[in-house]
Amino acid sequence: MKKLSIAALLSVLVVTNSAVAQQLQPLPTTREDNYATAQRFANCSAWFGLMEVVATRTGMPETVTLAQGRARGWKVAGLLFMVEGMAPSRATEATATFDNLVEVRLMELKARYEQDAAFITESLPMEFARECEPLVPMQEKLIELMRRGPTEPQE
Repeated sequence: MKKLSIAALLSVLVVTNSAVAQQLQPLPTTREDNYATAQRFANCSAWFGLMEVVATRTGMPETVTLAQGRARGWKVAGLLFMVEGMAPSRATEATATFDNLVEVRLMELKARYEQDAAFITESLPMEFARECEPLVPMQEKLIELMRRGPTEPQE
């Protein structure tokens, strides 16, 4: 089976649904752009990691489960960009690299939370909206395509 790029996966949806095309951020075209996009996805995963930490501390088990699932969704989609953003010889390190990016961002977010718990309700929603909301349509479409399973490459 031929490996499909992220652009090929998303182009299938874009061609069949013009509303999707209007929502999606421009796709990265270089290895560096793919890595930067993966880093943005890692940051978004970390936001949900923080949600998990706060929910755990406040005894909200359903929110913990939700946060874990959302963080995992950002990771799965972000790994596609990470693999495209790394040298082929290092592609096997994509998961560890992505996890490290998430952990660094999560440490920053937890430190901010420890310094000022109001951060959760005051600035976090605006920061999340600025950093992650523009990526949501792309993340959702990638997850959708992965759930559908492999597609046959077009000749």
